[in-house]
Amino acid sequence: MCSLEMLLEVDMKKIIPIIILILLIGTSGFGQSQLTPEEKITLLRKKISDIESSCTPKEGTSKEEVERIFGEGKPAPDTISKLPTTTTPDSSNLSYELYKGGVLLVRYKDDKVYLAGYLDPYAAKGRPAGVEVPVEEQLQEVKHRLQQMEVIHSVYLKRLKEINQKQPLEFSIKSDKQVYDAGEPIKLIAEMKNISTSEVCINTLANDLRYIITLTQEGKEFISEGPIVAESGQAMDRDIVCIKPSKSYKLERFSGVMNREVLINVNNPIKKGVMDIKVEFILQGTTIRPVWQGKLASDAVTIEVKEDESKGAPSDKYCKRNEDCKWVRDYCNCQDRCVNKYVELENCPPDNKKCKFGGFDTLICYCVNNKCVEGPKE
Repeated sequence: MCSLEMLLEVDMKKIIPIIILILLIGTSGFGQSQLTPEEKITLLRKKISDIESSCTPKEGTSKEEVERIFGEGKPAPDTISKLPTTTTPDSSNLSYELYKGGVLLVRYKDDKVYLAGYLDPYAAKGRPAGVEVPVEEQLQEVKHRLQQMEVIHSVYLKRLKEINQKQPLEFSIKSDKQVYDAGEPIKLIAEMKNISTSEVCINTLANDLRYIITLTQEGKEFISEGPIVAESGQAMDRDIVCIKPSKSYKLERFSGVMNREVLINVNNPIKKGVMDIKVEFILQGTTIRPVWQGKLASDAVTIEVKEDESKGAPSDKYCKRNEDCKWVRDYCNCQDRCVNKYVELENCPPDNKKCKFGGFDTLICYCVNNKCVEGPKE
C-alpha cells in the first residue's frame, strides 16, 4: 500500500517541471522589458519599416497601378516629408489618403514611382538644428508612428481584398483595321489583362473555352456561340495560364476561331456596311488546380465591310472554306480554274470557238490562305 505522503511526493516530482515551464513562459517578455530606450526605439523602427515596405508602391510601379489601389491622387507640395527636396522638371508629387490619418506621398518620374512613403505626423518638427531630442520623447514618437502604420496596413489589406473580390480580369478585342473589303479576312485580337493585385490563373483548354459573338447592324443582332474546338480529355498543367498583376495574355487560339465565326456572319446573312462586334467569354474550372471562373465581356468594336466592286474575269479572292470554291470553265480567258463561288463571272458565251479545253477533267478546289487554289484533277 502506498501512503498519502508517497503519492504526493510522486505527483510533486511531475508537477515541478511544469510549474517551472509556466514561469519561464510567463516571464518571456521580461528580457524585452529590460531593453534600454535606445534598443526599444531600434526594435520599433524595424517593425515600422517592415510594415511600411509591405504596403508602399515599389520604385518603377506605374501611376495607373498606384491609383487603382489608392484612388486618384491630389497635388502635393514640391518639398514633402520623406522625399528629397530636389526634383526634375518632368516629375510630379501626389498624395493619396487611405484614411484620415494615413497619407501616402509619391513622387513620379515619367508616370512611374520614383520615391514613395507615408507621411509621419508624429515626427518632431521645428526643432533647432543640433538640439538633442530626449530619448523618451523619441520613444513616444516611434510608438505613435507604429500605431499609425498598423492602422494603415489594416486599411491597405482591406482595400486589396475589396479590389480582388471584384472581377480580376479585363477582356478586350480589337481589329487590325476599321474598313474591310467584302470577304476579306477580319482579324480580331482577344486579350485579357489582370487588373487585380494578385496573380490570376485561368484554364485555356480549348474544349473548356466558350464564347458568344454578337454582331449588330441596324438594330438586328446575329449571334454565334460554342466552344473553341471539340477536344476530348481533361485540362493539364500546360493548359493553365497564370497572369501576373497588370500583365496581359493574348488568346491566340481563341482569336483564330473568333475571326472565322465573324467572317462567316459578316458575309452571310449580314449585308455589307457598318456593324458592331462584341464578344462574351466564359472561363471554365478544372479539377487539377484552382483557377478563376466566370464570364468576361468586351466593349464593342466597330468595323465597316464594303462591297467588292471588282468585276470581269473570275476572281480567286477571299474564300473561307473549301466549300466556297468551285471549278469553272472560264470562256473569257479560255482556261479551267478554281474561283470563289460568290464571285460574279463575266458573261462570256460558252461556245467561244477560241477556247480549247482538254477533255472533261474537273478540278478539285481548295481554300488556302483565303484563296481558291487548284488541286489534283479527277
